[in-house]
Amino acid sequence: MASSAISLDQPRTMRASTSPAIVRAVRSELARLTRRTFLGTETLIVAALTLLATIATFYGAANASGEDGFGPAMMGAVLEAPGGIVVTVQGAATLLGIVVLAFAATAVAVDYSTGFIRLLVQAEPRRWRLIAGKAMALAGLTVGAAALATLVGVAASFVMAGLTGVSTAAWTSDLLGTVGATFVNLSLGLMVWGAIGFAIAVITRSTAAAIAGGIGYVLVIENLLGLLNQDLAQWLPGSAITALVAGGNATLGYGTALGLAAGYTLLGLIVSLAVFQRRDITA
Repeated sequence: MASSAISLDQPRTMRASTSPAIVRAVRSELARLTRRTFLGTETLIVAALTLLATIATFYGAANASGEDGFGPAMMGAVLEAPGGIVVTVQGAATLLGIVVLAFAATAVAVDYSTGFIRLLVQAEPRRWRLIAGKAMALAGLTVGAAALATLVGVAASFVMAGLTGVSTAAWTSDLLGTVGATFVNLSLGLMVWGAIGFAIAVITRSTAAAIAGGIGYVLVIENLLGLLNQDLAQWLPGSAITALVAGGNATLGYGTALGLAAGYTLLGLIVSLAVFQRRDITA
């Protein structure tokens, strides 16, 4: 009976299968990451944050006096532009990134806190496959989170436009292209956030440390560095993510932002793999 109970808790990579090892690793991670209590929480938070950002943006534009010529007073014109339908999704990107960072950090660190990491390593001695499997599974879920946020933001924008009197005439000029580009850019931007949480969690083996460290760096340290040296700050992860999600801005062009984002994501994965390969598993 004891051996039967243990087999139920073993990762799928420990069971006989004709699938390639990396595919089994991804399936094993997806089976655990898509549990209702885990994935459901992220889904609700992503949808709620996007919805709240949309409501706040449209009501802010509706209540702006229009006298200042900047800030909220300009938001009405921004929302009525061709890209206005995705403004709220882009504006919520940082908050959504924090959610993805926390999700990735938790997915990594919980294996250490529960001791499950030892079972995984016993099942798959080639540790790079474990890292690759978890990274690919998290990347897939990140794309799903970006899709959900985009759909919620677009749908809520149409509803809020009707409630607040914002014209949607320009939105349909290239609706699919605008929404599609935003979805792709948001997905890529959120993956950078995920890579940051992933790497810090592998290094610290702590959910709290990974979340606090990642958020603290991007939201606090980068802002402080920006005050000291604006030329340096524009090349850091936070600025690159912001420019990427916006499709490029006055600070960084889209191509540059995309290259930086890819570089930071790759760096996070390389650091994670190097640390995981060399460190003893004692959790």
